[in-house]
Amino acid sequence: MKGLRQRFNVADLPAHIGEGGEALIIPNPKVWPGKVLKLFLDPDDPDFTGDRQAAVVKLFEIQTKLHRFPKNLPVRVVVPLQTVPDPDAPTWKKIVGYLMREVENATQLKRYGQKPYLDSLGIPPADILNTVILPVFRDLHHTVSRLHEHEAGIVIGDFSDTNILVQGNIAFLCDADSFGFGKYPARLRKPELSDPLLSEKKKEPSPDSDWYSYTLLLLQSLLRIKPYEGRYTPKKMIKPADRVRERLSIFHKDVELPKWASTPRVLPDRLYEHFEEVFGRSDKRGPFPAYLLDMQWVQCQTCGTVHARVRCPVCPSYPGGLWLIDGLAGGKVQNWWNWGVKINGTTEKGEVRATPLFKREDCYIWSVTYRGRQLRYVYAVNGEYKREDGSTNDIVQAGVKMYRRSSASGRFKPMCEYTVFEDLGTGDEKPYVVIDDPQDDEIKGFYARKVIYNSHGLYAMREGQYVSLDKKGKHRSSSPDIVELTKNWFLPAGIGTSFDADWAVGETFGMVRLEGPGYMVPYYLFDAHDLQKKTAIKCTAIKGSALSWSCEFGRDLCWFFVSMREGVTITNHCMLIRRSGKVVFHVTVEAGTEDWLGDIERKCALGQSLLSPTNAGIVQTTLVGKKLQTMKHPDTKGFVDAQTLLIAGDDAIFAVKEHEIVQLQWKNMTDGSVGIDLLDLKERSKQQTILARRRKRIGRLSPEEIEKASTEERNKLWKDMDQRKK
Repeated sequence: MKGLRQRFNVADLPAHIGEGGEALIIPNPKVWPGKVLKLFLDPDDPDFTGDRQAAVVKLFEIQTKLHRFPKNLPVRVVVPLQTVPDPDAPTWKKIVGYLMREVENATQLKRYGQKPYLDSLGIPPADILNTVILPVFRDLHHTVSRLHEHEAGIVIGDFSDTNILVQGNIAFLCDADSFGFGKYPARLRKPELSDPLLSEKKKEPSPDSDWYSYTLLLLQSLLRIKPYEGRYTPKKMIKPADRVRERLSIFHKDVELPKWASTPRVLPDRLYEHFEEVFGRSDKRGPFPAYLLDMQWVQCQTCGTVHARVRCPVCPSYPGGLWLIDGLAGGKVQNWWNWGVKINGTTEKGEVRATPLFKREDCYIWSVTYRGRQLRYVYAVNGEYKREDGSTNDIVQAGVKMYRRSSASGRFKPMCEYTVFEDLGTGDEKPYVVIDDPQDDEIKGFYARKVIYNSHGLYAMREGQYVSLDKKGKHRSSSPDIVELTKNWFLPAGIGTSFDADWAVGETFGMVRLEGPGYMVPYYLFDAHDLQKKTAIKCTAIKGSALSWSCEFGRDLCWFFVSMREGVTITNHCMLIRRSGKVVFHVTVEAGTEDWLGDIERKCALGQSLLSPTNAGIVQTTLVGKKLQTMKHPDTKGFVDAQTLLIAGDDAIFAVKEHEIVQLQWKNMTDGSVGIDLLDLKERSKQQTILARRRKRIGRLSPEEIEKASTEERNKLWKDMDQRKK
């Protein structure tokens, strides 16, 4: 039996431009303009590197498969155009190849997961991700979806990074002869890029296995590492196949990554969770959610890390955990100082008096809140986490021991005198929360995630449902089932049935928002003390792909912020929602401007006002009647910039940066001559003083009861207190 090289004079053809181990790709512009020849190699050819037995089966199939190849496929698929026969060959391999379209000036997708190649492009890493890799995967997502919808029931099968050619922002799918359709099954070549469930459960390739390969290629292109690479430190000699079988992916806490790979922490939360569920023990399958491709990569100006998060995950360029912070009315602010180095001196600038409370260049301030009439914070120094009084907390080690982990990775939050540590969990481990009460030697812990807190307790997701817990983790109430609500209550205009729900909580009420492909919408408000009490928000969905969102809660107002991408434009939205559920205003501004809405983070609500940090100082936006009025406070410039977190106290605003905390007060606050609701600070302080005096006389109301009450409830409360006194 003659071999290919004897039957077909390859030497007479131009040099081949590609090979995949089973075939040669040969151009000949004079004979085949705009086309190339794919010439299959004999299994016994010296250049053949594939599975010889599988190649014999494939050659046998090709004889009839190419003639029955489906029509009307997406233009991104490089389909067989014309078969190339060899009259002298045996019947089972008469067709030795086929002509297909030539994709000129294209690069294999594999190269975009290789750091040396990326470095050779001379393009900033963030730009490569934003302008090349993500557009390519969006384009590829559309092609894969259309193939799976085709009437022939197409399965790609050999979905590898060498079979995808990138031309600009377009992804072309090659090796179409390996597609599965009808009676012809899809053929696989690279086990490391294939779904492990196929071999473990003896399954045939399917659309689910195609989406698994797509997800793997996306991970590889973003992080420059495959899901089961790296080194599993407890067992240095573990076999790669065992890693896959036990699902010990790079998201497991004991897997050490090579230096050239990016840490998964640079990924957005939702994409991180999806990767973790696909490559972990959850074995999640199904179409890849297209909205997860909407992200913006940036390079940290401090450490150079390229990431797609709101804040750098490697170096805290500003305080972490800020989305969990609210200002809270309380008594009088105490004077704090830097423990170890006392800070003296107050700076006055115009109407503003600035008093430094804490400053250490060798530390990072991780989380700050104003609770129980005191400023409370956690900062990291020399690998230790300390509270505002300088005390070191061993809550992390307690949690590690309690949940039998080798280590923990999470974040601290001060909650009045309590300290809360939220472990994020890795691999197949559940995230947990640990609470340290200084008045109780026993540390409390429970499984939960997405923890939010206020002065009354904790709010977290447990067993797929949002719950309200007291400060010791005891269950108080649960939220309604969101899916059932959308079926039986109401569904906001402009949204589909596929969505993700999340929430935010203030002191007296909170909000649930829905997000799906191409939209985000605030859904309903709920009572912070009873999650079943809800008020519908009647509004249409905000169109676009959500990049980030946040909420600030004032006296009876909710300031809802979301940053949305539409095409290449990023727009920041602010919805002002009353406690009744009525949307009073909807303001939009292009992201990145010096406007108060140019950034949606680090703001604080105060009465009817919102305070926003900018490089020109604090900008105050106040609801006056039916209008929004804006007022600048130029005297705060220098103490506040765009990266400063603002927290409202009783008679002061606290400006928090990564290494310092400054208290800002207005000198003429006492005579009320500052003509803004800001000094609503004065009114808050006055109310607290009256309440404190009356409570002292009666001696029956706790601070929690007072803080829990609305303004109207407090007026009734005062009358009741006067009657009780009489």
